[in-house]
Amino acid sequence: MEESVSVFPSSSYLNTWQSFNCARCGKGDDIAFRCDLAMSALKSMYDEGRLPRDVAEKIGYLESGAPTRQRTSARWRCREFEPR
Repeated sequence: MEESVSVFPSSSYLNTWQSFNCARCGKGDDIAFRCDLAMSALKSMYDEGRLPRDVAEKIGYLESGAPTRQRTSARWRCREFEPR
């Protein structure tokens, strides 16, 4: 079974992260997020905010290969962020 990491402890934490990243990213628009990572983040709410480790690394929550760490802020930049 794939290792998962608790990334979004609440929906407000997820909303803050999406506002900082997805809502400003060139991959989407003001209405829809058009990114697999954004969709994975939304779906994480069905699994207590957990994401597969590789997705947590792609969105910048974890450094590649680093042990799990708890971020104190939801404002970190996604590694696949593209400015508009």
